[in-house]
Amino acid sequence: MIRTNAIGELGKTLHVKGVSWSGLERGRCMIGGVDRVGISTVASFLKANGFNAVRIPLAADALLGTAACLPPDSVYWQHNMELAGSLSYTDILEKWIDVLGDYGALRIKC
Repeated sequence: MIRTNAIGELGKTLHVKGVSWSGLERGRCMIGGVDRVGISTVASFLKANGFNAVRIPLAADALLGTAACLPPDSVYWQHNMELAGSLSYTDILEKWIDVLGDYGALRIKC
């Protein structure tokens, strides 16, 4: 079953304004920029600027568990305590999607 937070009136046009946010497809397998700001700060910025969709490039080998992702270090945690600990690639991805959804980005979960 697919669920989404996109709620609108029947017959109304859903306007989508998107951005691509990189990082999870790279060697560290971490959301881009979160070594400098919190993921909530990024999501707030996107909402404030009218974005409601985020394209997240992924690393297929990381999804399959075969990637040599560098473990996140404390530089990420100083702004993002929710990322501290031994989170898997998919755990980090889920947290990112949840925070974006909490700030109004369209969220689709299967």
